[in-house]
Amino acid sequence: MASETAAREQQEKQELAQRVADSARFRHAPRLREFLLFVTERALTQRSNEISEQALGREVFHRPESYDTTNDNIVRVTARQVRVKLKEYADNEGCGDSWVLEIPKGGYVPVFSRREEVVPKVPDPTRGWKLATVGLALLAVALSLAVFRREPRGGVRPPAAPLSDLVIRPGQRTVIVMTDSSLVLLHELTGRMMSANEYESRQYPLGEQRGAPEPFVRHLTTRRLLSLADLSLAMGLIRRRPDAEEWIQVVHARDVGPRNFKDNNVILMGGARSNPWTGLFEERLNFRFVFSDGGTPPRVVNSEPQAGELAAYEPDPGKTRAFARIALVPNLNHTGRVLLLSGTTIEATEAASEFFLNDQALETLRTALGRDPSGGKGFEVLLETNSIGGTARSARIIAHRQLP
Repeated sequence: MASETAAREQQEKQELAQRVADSARFRHAPRLREFLLFVTERALTQRSNEISEQALGREVFHRPESYDTTNDNIVRVTARQVRVKLKEYADNEGCGDSWVLEIPKGGYVPVFSRREEVVPKVPDPTRGWKLATVGLALLAVALSLAVFRREPRGGVRPPAAPLSDLVIRPGQRTVIVMTDSSLVLLHELTGRMMSANEYESRQYPLGEQRGAPEPFVRHLTTRRLLSLADLSLAMGLIRRRPDAEEWIQVVHARDVGPRNFKDNNVILMGGARSNPWTGLFEERLNFRFVFSDGGTPPRVVNSEPQAGELAAYEPDPGKTRAFARIALVPNLNHTGRVLLLSGTTIEATEAASEFFLNDQALETLRTALGRDPSGGKGFEVLLETNSIGGTARSARIIAHRQLP
């Protein structure tokens, strides 16, 4: 019976894909139609691994085998057009279909979903506390997405934060890499932080836990937890930069690799404990986070103190005063920029995010650095932040460096 149901659903999806491709919206746009048929055929025949920007460029647009997707954006532009037409079809002549066909942003693999069905997940009683925790986290993320994506009253968008121009430009992809908050728990349980190489190969510190059951540690390695401070910055940037929205990609740290830092502009959230990818750039920086064993906030080490600066900056025990770092460095191929934004506490990271989004931040940075921060050189600034009741209140620059 199950096999019959699966076969029927498969046939319904194939019929929908062909029906959409034959609709007026695609029939008169042969390139869009070919794009749609390429991705749906491979998805429906369990070959989604063959769907990539490079493959689409070769098969649909007849680009050479080694064409550069960074300089040739025809696949990305076409994908946006296909998404628009799929939405138009679903809202009009396809409104009576049982299935809806979409291509989510950030990729090219199509998704078929039933229009009328929303099946709730039933928690497993033996893992109720785990599922409840994850469920609440996902609910918070969903609610935050709804809040941050909503138009302001009167339909007027807030002005773009000037500092966003450092890493967000229409025509060039910007990847916002969210922290992997589960790594913070793993560090507290095992006493070990992961390097970028270990993180890429998923070499989690299993078997090194101190008193925690191994099944729980393994469970953490499967969770994509994130910080709402990260989400706030990501949604704030998207909301303030509608001109570049299509070029911004928000991803979890587990879903990227070194190649993402070669030619893209990147915003890296969090420090080395929650986002090991910062290790690709830390050696270039003067202000570095040093983590202790025991879950206490890290201190900031000043590698080469200048007059009036401390050799290290320690957060106070009450977590009212903390520190954050904002740094701008070239990407691995020196074809774009990487912004690193992290704090010694969640509140400090939130304060740094608010500083970055503030309309006056550009002038504040210009005064501190003695030059325009949007120039060719990189920089790093150390912020002292203050919070009350777990809420960030202020941030001020206490030290800075210009990078070559």
